Amino acid sequence: MKKIFLLLLIGIIFLGIAGSVFAVQVPNPLGTTTFSALIQKIIDTVTTIIESLVIIMVLYAGILFVTSGGSPAQIDKAKHALLYAIIGAAVILAAKGIIEIIKSVLGV
Repeated sequence: MKKIFLLLLIGIIFLGIAGSVFAVQVPNPLGTTTFSALIQKIIDTVTTIIESLVIIMVLYAGILFVTSGGSPAQIDKAKHALLYAIIGAAVILAAKGIIEIIKSVLGV
């Protein structure tokens, strides 16, 4: 019984010492200090991802056009893919514009 108590006490002491040794301050990985800067960083990241997806969809539509071989079904599929890519690009550009308008109105 005394051995178990002694081992537990030693374990608690080691954990206490290890906790104080490893208590270092972790730097902010995003590099933001305010909430508005955090939101702006999130918005920039999401728009970058969506813009990349638009480019991929345009390339996919081009590949569909090239490999359609004159098939009306494949050409329609390629037209729809290109149309949706253009709509996505318009939506992301409009969203960025609306965000800038809101920021200028709020004075942020």
